[in-house]
Amino acid sequence: MKTLWAVSLLILSFITLPAYAQLGPREKVVNAVELLKTEIVANREVLSKDGVALRAKADEILAPLIDFDNFAKNVMGKYYRRASKVQRLEFSTVTKKTLLNSYATALLEFDESKVKIFPLSPQKKKNKARINMEFVTNAGSVVDIVFLMKLNKKNVWLLDNVIISGINFGLTFRKQFASMVQRNKNDIDLAIASWARSLEKKAN
Repeated sequence: MKTLWAVSLLILSFITLPAYAQLGPREKVVNAVELLKTEIVANREVLSKDGVALRAKADEILAPLIDFDNFAKNVMGKYYRRASKVQRLEFSTVTKKTLLNSYATALLEFDESKVKIFPLSPQKKKNKARINMEFVTNAGSVVDIVFLMKLNKKNVWLLDNVIISGINFGLTFRKQFASMVQRNKNDIDLAIASWARSLEKKAN
């Protein structure tokens, strides 16, 4: 599961690469898998011996690609408006740091031969696309992954959400954070700390 989370995270980041801005939704996912292989797996021997370099490489790839501010807005939901600018930044920073520290090592285990991306089927809306993919775990189990893509105002396809084995992670994360705020008596600072611990547990 740890590898699966890591792969999904990195594919999410690669999808937003400027060099692929004009590609269609499926082509972006295909290129993401290829980049994951060339950027991380190809340097496995070196990176596996240097955790700092591995995290730095992951950060180099992720930092300019994922809009963690927008991620914060979506996950924090109604609490985003209640949060101060400092708290919003803290949420984004904690999320990025925790994900990098928790999942960077798992990326070394990625095997592109275990990934199957299906042809794009007819879509109901012109500005939305559903990319279906299968990932075979080391145990041999087949995991269904769906990347929900959305065409923005600049005609660029960007990842809007991810569904893994039927679990809508955008919605799940929002519910989890809302629950954390409530458990911490609406203290957003304490909720952010709980959020970080929750991400770390998912990686173990």
